Amino acid sequence: MRIYQKLSPLTEEERIFAEENHDVISWFLKLEGRDYDENYSIAVFGYLKAVKRWFAREDLHKYSFKTIARWAIKNYLYCEEEKSFRRIQTISLETPIGDENGLTLMDVITYDNYLNHYVS
Repeated sequence: MRIYQKLSPLTEEERIFAEENHDVISWFLKLEGRDYDENYSIAVFGYLKAVKRWFAREDLHKYSFKTIARWAIKNYLYCEEEKSFRRIQTISLETPIGDENGLTLMDVITYDNYLNHYVS
């Protein structure tokens, strides 16, 4: 079972470490072929989580910090992508229905159709 914890403010030591290793975010996004501007605001939270873990768990020091950060950032990006699939997608009433007849959703969803269907 996964335990979720709130990201607490960095200590002074963690802040200095995070600043010194900040280029790990760029390295990861480049490695994964992801656009920096589109992904940075999510990736940074994974990075900060990795910094907190690095200081909280001595057993992780057998790995490089880049490895820990890579998996934390990857996880944050993956979870955000999964959430985006579950969000309601906005569509336009001008969306075409089919290819041939030129009908749009606005043509089909009218006040009369709505009233006839739901009012008896």
